[in-house]
Amino acid sequence: MKLRTTRRQRLQTHYSGRLLCDFLLLYLVFHSVAEALVLIFPTIYAMSGGLLLQWLLHDNFSVAVAVGYIALFGIAVETGVVMVVYLHEALEHKLQGGKPLTNADVEAAAIEGAVQLCGRNS
Repeated sequence: MKLRTTRRQRLQTHYSGRLLCDFLLLYLVFHSVAEALVLIFPTIYAMSGGLLLQWLLHDNFSVAVAVGYIALFGIAVETGVVMVVYLHEALEHKLQGGKPLTNADVEAAAIEGAVQLCGRNS
């Protein structure tokens, strides 16, 4: 039982460290706490969904499951980063017009970036 507690504590420390490390890397890339948080929060939702499904299926938490959660976390962050990059690109395209942006311009840029993202993934 003591070994299980030690493993669980190490995994909790690893997850916390991973979350902090990813947040710092995102901050260094985007130079914005807000964008780093926008990219971190969906990963928390992804992990909570995984935990909920694991609980519903009465599945045990094992090392393999922990590795799966680490991979899930990385994929969720990667997908968010790609989306933010394409959305920034579309917004920069709108800004090149030289006129002030309206809410409609921002919405159009978001749709353009999302369509661009979907088109490149197919």
